Amino acid sequence: MINTQSISLFSKLKNTLQKEMPETLILVVGCYNSGTTLLSSALGQHHEISGLKTEGVSLTKEFKTPEEFGWNRLWYKCQDQLEIQKLTQVPDINQVRKDWKQYFDNNKSFALEKSIIHSLNIDWFEHHFNHPYFIWIIRNGYAVAEGIRRRTLHKQRKSHLPGQPYPIEWCAQQWVTSNQIITQKLKHTKNSYQLFYEDLVEEYDENIQQLLRWLPVQSKTITKLKSFTFHQKTLPIQNMNPSSIKRLSIEDIQKVNSIAKNELKKWGYTILTGTE
Repeated sequence: MINTQSISLFSKLKNTLQKEMPETLILVVGCYNSGTTLLSSALGQHHEISGLKTEGVSLTKEFKTPEEFGWNRLWYKCQDQLEIQKLTQVPDINQVRKDWKQYFDNNKSFALEKSIIHSLNIDWFEHHFNHPYFIWIIRNGYAVAEGIRRRTLHKQRKSHLPGQPYPIEWCAQQWVTSNQIITQKLKHTKNSYQLFYEDLVEEYDENIQQLLRWLPVQSKTITKLKSFTFHQKTLPIQNMNPSSIKRLSIEDIQKVNSIAKNELKKWGYTILTGTE
């Protein structure tokens, strides 16, 4: 006599083993503290898009992270150990897919992933995931540099500066290097979209709708995100630049300018003196 419970369990196991990732990958790229979490949370509200509860790099052992080299939130300090095209031992794409697929909903058409170090390996993803949709979010460099410094003080594992904040110049350099690398690598992709953090938080509905019109989703409607979770904190959607920049001293601003002045001008940000 056939055991129907056993058949049911076998069927579930078979479906699990056969499960694949959604067909199309969407990658949110950008510098640390630039709004990548906000943007991925917003897109994750779409019923055709399957997101992750954490960064994909933590769900597979195939990618190295800057934390492994003592550089939390400063991948430019160990770029040669992270950029796949410079490595002799590269990630196994089949293993990446195997590790990730269990976390995505394969009933949806799009897989959404946001890991900051993927900005460094856009070319690898372009090749192995059949022209993903890259969305680059850019934020004011002063606010980014301040955020990197503030959020690394108590989170430096194997740190090169244990118990100390990073010099603000290092944080500014991470922003500059991120922008330069992403600019160069996106030139060689098929599908890329750029938006500013400031536009997203100040004109949320309009910018999300523009993004949906660009993405090949069937439905151009989405549930509005009213708040999002960042490092276990629930935050409203608002422009956090003023409060972030307010934490910078005149000396901090001068140091950021010494590193990032040209890059700030390039993206249309006002150059500060600290006496405004």
